[in-house]
Amino acid sequence: MRTLATDFQADSANSQSKFSRFVEPALRALGFSDVVSAEKQDSQLKRLLDFAGVDALARDTDGATVTLASRVIEVKPYGDDYDCFSVRNSRANGYRTEDEKLQRAIEINSLRPMWHCQTFIDERLNLATVAIVRTRDLVNYIATHKTKTKTTHDGTKFKLATWQELKRAGVEVRTTQIKTKK
Repeated sequence: MRTLATDFQADSANSQSKFSRFVEPALRALGFSDVVSAEKQDSQLKRLLDFAGVDALARDTDGATVTLASRVIEVKPYGDDYDCFSVRNSRANGYRTEDEKLQRAIEINSLRPMWHCQTFIDERLNLATVAIVRTRDLVNYIATHKTKTKTTHDGTKFKLATWQELKRAGVEVRTTQIKTKK
């Protein structure tokens, strides 16, 4: 049986690999530059960024440094909901959720991701579809609209906001596809 530390290290290495293969090139294609994963860091700064829900830093088209949250999902045969952003809003263990932390950070103007990046990887095709949205717009949409809820096997619940629903509500969503070699 693997220990939590081993699981965390394996998850972190997997996240770094997927981020480098798919998310970084996609963010560049969407106009961001100097993309740096916070996963690559091992410091108090990484812990602070992680606590704030920040997974990466980049420069936008104006040259300003921006913070990003990134969620990577592997596409499974017969799966669904591969066209949306997901925000954790309930945990079986009762710990604060991503949704609660983001709402509070926006309320007090604290460190938080400025952009949410959702990546769906189809390993069979070596293809990823990546979408980004401003975090504030996503959180506001979820708070003010009826959204679908998805529950995982461990009882964690996610609110889902499809890209089309967001666009119909006037929210800017940018998408791209990245195909890379293994």
